[in-house]
Amino acid sequence: MKIPFADYTKGKKGIQVYVIKAKPPKNPIEFNLTNLVDVIGWNPIKDRFRFFFSDNKLSESLKGTSLEFLDIGPRLFLRFLDRDRGGCIGLSVAFDGSILGVSNDDSFAEEVFSAVFFDDPAHSSKIEDWRITKEYTKEKVIIAYFTGILESALGWKGETLDTTISKDLREAEKALKIGNWKSCIVMSARTVEKLVKDTFQNVIDPFTSQTTEKPTLGMIVGILERQKTLPSHVLRYLRGLTELRNTIHPGGYEPTHADALLAFSSAQTIIGWIWERQGKNIGEIYTLEIPLRRQKKIRMKT
Repeated sequence: MKIPFADYTKGKKGIQVYVIKAKPPKNPIEFNLTNLVDVIGWNPIKDRFRFFFSDNKLSESLKGTSLEFLDIGPRLFLRFLDRDRGGCIGLSVAFDGSILGVSNDDSFAEEVFSAVFFDDPAHSSKIEDWRITKEYTKEKVIIAYFTGILESALGWKGETLDTTISKDLREAEKALKIGNWKSCIVMSARTVEKLVKDTFQNVIDPFTSQTTEKPTLGMIVGILERQKTLPSHVLRYLRGLTELRNTIHPGGYEPTHADALLAFSSAQTIIGWIWERQGKNIGEIYTLEIPLRRQKKIRMKT
């Protein structure tokens, strides 16, 4: 059974969450990271693999509130979202080895669970040796827990961000069409900077939180490059766009049509790659029309 995402985000009554509870027979618990990335399709842009340590301040602030269920102790946490299949799962591994999985889809959850903890000859235990229970529950605490996981996974790419990026791209396109090369380059770089900052905030923040200086696109590119967050070809587009924008300060280089076209197409490539990794086709948000050259009116001789 698969329950639509919207049933959780809109608070539909009577919804359920599929719960997997498991305990291995012995140490250690092995994670099949190859399956996680290559088979399941886990992606660091939209998915998460985290360790939550003890937080006494959080425990105190949640005590006696309706959110006390969030304080579930130190744990390793895995979140995976597949928009195409309409499945989301959160897996928590506690210090005592107990595993809790929550999902909106039983078959999706079992497939991910099996791929992460089994399906590898190197694993020292078999699934039949584990104590595992699987069931759908209407327990409000579990539903609230899963809904939070789902909304966090979906939240990066809200309609507001899509609309803003689309609007900015059209401004860049307009500048390109009327021959305002400098504005086209600036708008292309600004659009990319906005999306990159939003998408990779968790990667960028640790390097910028200790300074009052506003991170520039060049700084962000350096961080993403050092952290190997983006593939090399996308980084090349990003570096090129950054360098091009830096050359057109007042009194500097006067850009050409080719420069503006390069900036605009680079922005499309970068944004398209990021959106594609989120399961969103750029064509659903923005239809690009690139004028390859300025057309001249031709008078017909009579």
